[in-house]
Amino acid sequence: MTEIKEKIVASADELFMRLGVRSVTMEDVAREVSISKKTIYQFFDNKEHLVKEVVQNHLDAEAIEFSSIAAHAANAIHEIFQISGCIRKNLKSINPTTLHDLRKYYPTAFQLFTEFKTQFIRGNIEDNLKRGIKEGYYRQEIDPLVIATFRMEQVEHMFDGRLFPSDQFEFTHVQMQLFEHFVFGLVTESGRKLYMNFKTEEEIN
Repeated sequence: MTEIKEKIVASADELFMRLGVRSVTMEDVAREVSISKKTIYQFFDNKEHLVKEVVQNHLDAEAIEFSSIAAHAANAIHEIFQISGCIRKNLKSINPTTLHDLRKYYPTAFQLFTEFKTQFIRGNIEDNLKRGIKEGYYRQEIDPLVIATFRMEQVEHMFDGRLFPSDQFEFTHVQMQLFEHFVFGLVTESGRKLYMNFKTEEEIN
């Protein structure tokens, strides 16, 4: 990817996350990068092409980040706690309409998200659940595939404005409420204690 193309993708990503995908025009992206719209069309056929590239780039970065966390975490609780922190950080900069815009107006890009969710993320959660059961931090009777699938749908529901309208719910707060509801349904007593230790340490720091 050339330097100018990287700048276009990075700027579009920031605008889409902050303002929503549908409301951002190619003119907005060009203005953000300080180039002409004609230059953008040298790299992208249309807005849908740009959206697809932005989504793929965003998902690739998330995959690298999550894989690194899984590889270096001391245990399953440490891993899921760190991933939650990454999600909270990302949600602070994302417009809740972004996922809705992709689903309704950019089906090709939304398909990339769907595949990433059902393959990489669900697999990542399933591996974490198996690890936690083996370590004794999650309940033995948990079915990793069932719970990982449920968690994926739960995350997507956070973006549903019909369930959580933005004038009534703060996005990050909803995420943490659902995350902790999920975690406390998984953990054994030793897992609960370890999770609370991580949480207390984070609050102190």
